[in-house]
This record gives sequence, structure tokens and C-alpha cells, in this order.
Amino acid sequence: MEKRSHNFYIKPQSASSSSSLRKIAASILLLYGLFSNSTSQSKLSVRAFATSSPVNDSCDASSSSTSIPTITTNNKMDASLKAVRRILPAQRPHWVGNSFYVYPVFADLAFRNELSPFLMFDYAAPKQFPPNEKKRGVGQHPHRGFETVTLAFQGEVEHRDSTGNQDVIGPGDIQWMTAGRGIIHEEYHSTEFAKSGGIFEMCQLWVNLPAKHKMTKPSYQPILTSDVPT
Repeated sequence: MEKRSHNFYIKPQSASSSSSLRKIAASILLLYGLFSNSTSQSKLSVRAFATSSPVNDSCDASSSSTSIPTITTNNKMDASLKAVRRILPAQRPHWVGNSFYVYPVFADLAFRNELSPFLMFDYAAPKQFPPNEKKRGVGQHPHRGFETVTLAFQGEVEHRDSTGNQDVIGPGDIQWMTAGRGIIHEEYHSTEFAKSGGIFEMCQLWVNLPAKHKMTKPSYQPILTSDVPT
């Protein structure tokens, strides 16, 4: 099996977006730390990224036809310089629903083995929203076979799903949803944030599940900012 390492450089979206890029990088490192301390399913799904041990679990976004490549890296953060394999060009933002104006950070590497077990990473840069009485967000839609991890920087994200969970996360909070064998959910600006308006900023990472855990029971867990390791 070919050994791969994650040596990529992500171009800032604009000359003035260095702080946003730092925030994206901090988010990846934060989520990296959470993965190594998360549920057993998540530990297995990111073992290839977090350790140097080979992983032969077969998994993809919706079935079990693709194997996870072995990724060589250290458990400790390596401060030494590494070669840049490729520059990922800045991507054009697009709307997800009517509330999330996101940049696809992984560009054309999304949903490919190159970054497995990570599938997709969207960043919604700071954007001002006026007060609004209508719900802003993404209506009911299904997920299966992976996990979504959402981190709020500014504003509030509200979540509701088919298993009965309903929750709101604010700045610094995280919502971790395991779709497993299937879940229907919706996500949108919270009612209070929509009424008051303000600056909204967040990011969302999709993480593949190993084939043997794709049919696990769907679940949801909020991780409050006070519970996030620093």
C-alpha cells in the first residue's frame, strides 16, 4: 500500500485573509486533537491520520469499496519544515442553503483518498447578516456512513435531527454528529441569532467512518467550549 503524508499549502482567499487562514489551521489542529480523544468509531476512522500504524479498513462516503491509504506522521506535532507537495488554490465561495456562505478548503481533493479519512472541509468566513424573522439554513437532508463536525466561531448554529436531537451551539462550541446507518437532519442560524442579526462564522469537517462502523447507530453530541482541551 502506498504511503502518503498530508503536505499541502492552502492559499488564503485574499490578501487580507491571513487571520481567517490561521483560524482554519487552528480549527484543523483543534479537531485533530478532539479526534484522538473522541468516540471509538471516530478513533478508528482517524487512526490512519493520527498515528503511523497502517490501517486496512475499507471505507468511502457511502459504501465500503475504497481502502484508507496508510499515512505516516507522528503523534506529536512536528515543528520541522516539510516539503510542499502541492498548493491548493483558493476556491470560490458558494451558498449552502441560504445561510452558509462557504469556501471549500480541500478544493478538488475533497472526497478523495488523498486526504482520507477526511472527506470535506467547508469554512464560512465572517459575514454580516441583517435581522430576519424567517429561518435561514439548510432544510432536512440525509447523511449516511460518516460524521460531521461543526465548529462555531461567531453566531449560533441550530441543529435538529430524526433521532429527536435539537441543540444550539455558540462561539467556541462544537456539534459532532455521527450519521452511521442513516440520519436526517437540518441546520440553520439559531432563532435568536436570526432575530438579532450579526456576524456569522463557522466551519464544518466531514470524517469518513470505517466500513465496519458505517451501520452504527446515529448519534449527536455537543462539545461546549468549556470542555474543549486547550
